[in-house]
Amino acid sequence: MKVGFLLLPFLLAVFMSSGYSYAEDEGGEVSKIADEYIEMFRRGEDFSRPIKGLVVDCVIDKRALAVLTKELSFGNSDVREKIVGLLVEIGFMANKDYPKDFVLRDPSIVKAISLAGFSKKDSATTDVARELRMNSTHDALKAYGDVYVEALKKSSKSEIWLLVAKAKPYQAKVVVDELASKSDPEVETEVKIAQAALGSSRLEDEFIGLAKVAADNSDGKALAEALKFLGWIGTRRSLQTVATYLRTPLTVNIGGVNIRSVRMDALEALYYNYLGQRVVHPNSIHSQEDYASAERFCKENLGVVFEGPLPPYFKNQPSPIPLPAR
Repeated sequence: MKVGFLLLPFLLAVFMSSGYSYAEDEGGEVSKIADEYIEMFRRGEDFSRPIKGLVVDCVIDKRALAVLTKELSFGNSDVREKIVGLLVEIGFMANKDYPKDFVLRDPSIVKAISLAGFSKKDSATTDVARELRMNSTHDALKAYGDVYVEALKKSSKSEIWLLVAKAKPYQAKVVVDELASKSDPEVETEVKIAQAALGSSRLEDEFIGLAKVAADNSDGKALAEALKFLGWIGTRRSLQTVATYLRTPLTVNIGGVNIRSVRMDALEALYYNYLGQRVVHPNSIHSQEDYASAERFCKENLGVVFEGPLPPYFKNQPSPIPLPAR
């Protein structure tokens, strides 16, 4: 499915008038709840958890969704930002394993945020792009690749470049390369990531090289950043490279209070591309067997073969407290 940006007004109209409601009551109690949230956002207030009345038994009320989507299409930027946050929360609540499953699995939520979220050019589009890429799979996003590319034409924001990288609209590669040639130097890294994600082997080699240089120099901080970039690229080759660092001995000192294994950064990069696969989530690592399970996942899904025994178990530990000077 390819969605042209010029069709957005038409698609939004269809989306909001297509009988999006499971409820049959004429009073529209659920849509009134949605209106109340909108009024609260207009007053500058935030929503608080738990959200009540919009999701019942993992089913999102479509009448309420239509009301929120309309406001997301036409509201001011502050209200739009808050609605995006509310829609993401509703999307999580529709999952059977909520509150353990934080992935946007309901297609109607991804559709609403993608179409209505980019209907205006304002500061809210940063939140729209970030929430979509961080909480949606490539398979969920790829249907709206053309929408994201059109949004990129209107606003060359780093988050939109990264969203394009995750959606991978290969049909728009020529357009993306043209936009890249005109992009702001401030988003140079994100632009290269998007181009690498869409097939530039030269740029992908560049990012893979950053990881190798960092590892060769025993620079844990630089390696952690390089793995993050490779995760954002998200091609099979980049992810294979990430997986090979699941045995790195390097660490990062975070804020002087915690020493963390860069293996966690490798897992984060993998999880970004395999949302919902808890076996590669850093929080799932509590033992050597957990690391072994993550490696088996990489072997089965990426063809990466690990040789020899696992290195000693390490995840993180508090940084040593310096002794006071005498």
